[in-house]
Amino acid sequence: MDLKKTVQKLPTTPGVYIYRNAGGKIIYIGKAINLRARVRSYFQDSPQEPKTQKLVRNIATLEHMKTGSEIEALILEAELIKRYKPRFNIIWRDDKNYIYIKITNEDYPQVSLVRQIVDDKAKYIGPFVSAGAVRGLLRYIRKIFMFRHCENLPQKVCLQYSIGNCSGPCEKFITKVEYKKSIRQMEKLFQGKTKEIEKEFKREMKLAAKGEDFEKAALYRNRLMWLKKIKTIELGEEERDLKRDKALVGLRDALNLGAVPKRIECYDISNIFGKAAVGSMVVFVDGIPEKNHYRRFEIKTVDKISDTDMIREVLGRRFKKFGNITKPDDSFSQIPDLLIIDGGKGQYSAAEKALAQYGLNLNLISLAKQREEIFRRNPETGEFYKTMLEEGSESLYLVQRIRDEAHRFAITYHRSKRGKEMAVSNLDVVDGIGPKTKKVLLKTFGSVENVRNTSVEDLSKIVGEKLAKKIKETL
Repeated sequence: MDLKKTVQKLPTTPGVYIYRNAGGKIIYIGKAINLRARVRSYFQDSPQEPKTQKLVRNIATLEHMKTGSEIEALILEAELIKRYKPRFNIIWRDDKNYIYIKITNEDYPQVSLVRQIVDDKAKYIGPFVSAGAVRGLLRYIRKIFMFRHCENLPQKVCLQYSIGNCSGPCEKFITKVEYKKSIRQMEKLFQGKTKEIEKEFKREMKLAAKGEDFEKAALYRNRLMWLKKIKTIELGEEERDLKRDKALVGLRDALNLGAVPKRIECYDISNIFGKAAVGSMVVFVDGIPEKNHYRRFEIKTVDKISDTDMIREVLGRRFKKFGNITKPDDSFSQIPDLLIIDGGKGQYSAAEKALAQYGLNLNLISLAKQREEIFRRNPETGEFYKTMLEEGSESLYLVQRIRDEAHRFAITYHRSKRGKEMAVSNLDVVDGIGPKTKKVLLKTFGSVENVRNTSVEDLSKIVGEKLAKKIKETL
């Protein structure tokens, strides 16, 4: 086998690679985010470590298995190493053991990482090669199954419960039966049974909704969301996750929200002298953009230059669709834990009126760009007060990022709409084209640009030769 040619044909997707010696025996198994790049590194011309040189000299053939994500590759790698015990995987441990996920035998099992298996009636999942990758994996899995990782159950819930990473067994916020059910589902994930888990989550969500237990239904909805996301996540992002958690806890404390804001919505308006006015809604879940939930609004009822009236229209239309059973919308069907308006007191008041129209009392703030001042209203006195997040804090950075994302999303839509309006107006200056003819032309050719590029002969079939020539001369 020409190994270098084989390497060039490898996919650039995540997966597991397998090296065999001349006798066909598996000698090494590894995982990769990019199979081609990772395997190519073994056969580069630059000097290699002695142990790598020894491995490469023994490679006769290579195989690979594609996976849907790095996480799936990590799990598959562990399963194959456990099954085949390749020689080079064993001797390259540098006197260290592989890492395992340990699940204790308790009423509320603890989940932790260990390097040795002992006879203690606990369950062990592994072995895994990369401790860092497994730690990253557990951070994401914890958001789905919300297991405890503290060694001893504390008297009160800790930060992990506050940020949605633990179900709170210490204060019996979850029953033993439900907790162990989550642990069993987690074990299924490591067995590759993601479709089975997804079906279970959907069934639980429907049952909870039918029984009007909307809090439980929302819990399973979030679990489904993270289960889908886990396939797209690259490991090794632990530091960034920690910063996001800090930012959300900081917001909770600075704004006295009572709970960590899991879902944050932010709104912005974009227009030039009231023309081509649009509004944007962006959504962040657990500090991460949830782009499938972004929404755009074309301003329909406001003709004058008034950001406050436009904000009121946008929020009115957004929350009018909340609870719409006939035409459900994944984004509009959820209520934010924190609602941010780009602007000052005027924009805040407009948003407040829109929410009051639907009897909603949400955590609402407005963020003024100039000095990054956060405005809120005192519910007792009715007066405004402002909060300044600590400069350089993760909380301030997150709020700025969300606000900037809302502005970017709005301005992109505004430019697109303005461009279309300007293009369509070019047809209006052609003598002999009225609203009906313009509509027929755009429906037939798709855009003004296509009309411009169409021949007189083809245009004549729609509007006649005389008007076709006028169109070509004008455009």
